[in-house]
Amino acid sequence: MEHAQRFGYFAGLRALAVCGVLAYEVLKHAPSLAFNPLWHRAAFDGLHGFELFLVLAGFALAFPALATLRAEGVASLDPGGFALARAFRLIPTYYAVLALTLMLPYAASHYGLSAFGHAELPAPGRVLEQMLFSGSNFGNDAFWALAVLVRALVLFPLLLAVYVRKPQLFVALAAGAWLASLLTPAHQLDIGALPAFMLGIMAADLRARAHAWERLALPIGAAAAVAAFALDPWIASLPGPRLGAGIETWNPLWAIAAFALVVAPSRLPWLQRILSFPVLTLLGASAYSIALIAEPVAAYIVRKATPTLGTGTAAAHAFLIALLAGLAIWLAFDRHFADADFRRRVFETVRSAYGRLRSSARLMPLRFDATQDARATDLASRSMHVHAQGELSVLIKRTGSPDELYADILATKVRFAERGSFTPFYFDTPRVVEAARIVNVAHEATEAEQPRPSIHLHISPSGAA
Repeated sequence: MEHAQRFGYFAGLRALAVCGVLAYEVLKHAPSLAFNPLWHRAAFDGLHGFELFLVLAGFALAFPALATLRAEGVASLDPGGFALARAFRLIPTYYAVLALTLMLPYAASHYGLSAFGHAELPAPGRVLEQMLFSGSNFGNDAFWALAVLVRALVLFPLLLAVYVRKPQLFVALAAGAWLASLLTPAHQLDIGALPAFMLGIMAADLRARAHAWERLALPIGAAAAVAAFALDPWIASLPGPRLGAGIETWNPLWAIAAFALVVAPSRLPWLQRILSFPVLTLLGASAYSIALIAEPVAAYIVRKATPTLGTGTAAAHAFLIALLAGLAIWLAFDRHFADADFRRRVFETVRSAYGRLRSSARLMPLRFDATQDARATDLASRSMHVHAQGELSVLIKRTGSPDELYADILATKVRFAERGSFTPFYFDTPRVVEAARIVNVAHEATEAEQPRPSIHLHISPSGAA
């Protein structure tokens, strides 16, 4: 895609985000690692790489539509196609890692190789909940993060429409979500993630408009990151994080820093070159796989290697092995689903296979059509539908001139209105010549055979015609 080529340095940003998240996961399972207190906090703040993921996701999804809108004045989004594309991208690798997370500990325990935290298979109901992004995460923070992202994706078409039509309302919603996260128990719902995703939509619009102030993004982002680091303890003491403790504190300043980091490279070629280093590009391409596998691999390596290697060396091994494990999953599996052409071919194959199955099983769709003999008599086979205020539909068959038939229809409507109910009347086959004089004549059968078009959300500014 054109925008993927224009923003190739985004892979470098994803690499930075996933390395930050992985550093957090390693330190989480090696809490005794000797660090200067400030470095210790900085490593834990690597979890805020998730905000960077959210901003990048909002940008990547919104930019094609917003770029078209700013260039041509109108754009469209097919919600059904959008949902299918996201499902084909996220679910296969997620289900594969979920299966590994559940089966490997059980198999290792069964064969006497237990070094995992649990060895029993969970109940099917819990597995189903996790498959639907609403479970207990089975000790993998990435499953929680993916559930948060999926909730944002569900709202994306609505958020994009609000941004285009009512930008002031869009900003108010983001501010309200932040306040609710910081000051109320709504923090438990991770509502603070939504503004970061919404900032990605705003970043995409800035790029589509090519604002000159993008040159200021880097210093703004640096200042926001420093302020976020300094204010983290205070943010954690607010009612929302305190009453509904979670993985994230959802400090708005970290989201603003991530927003600035996404915007800044567009005007800084030197930063684009740094973010496009081959190693960063490779890690960015496999970031989804690395993030999914990071915690279980880090936890296992730290637990196994610490007694013999020491905490520091075990943590370094855990970091590197988690990167390699995620890269292996990407090479073997996920890179195919990251390819839009591959996803399109898979979708077409599934649809074709379903069509063949339906045909072989004679599962033909319901079809309402006139008989061949009735077709020969032209309009004689049509059903006459009469609607009274959109609520009453009467099937009438009779003989006579069009004027007589029309008069009978009106009289029948009056009788139905008086009785409050109706019984169908059946007469002889009608001979209707002037069909245009009859209310709501049924559509031609050929019209019913036309394929239904995709439903698109047409987007245009509120002032557009």
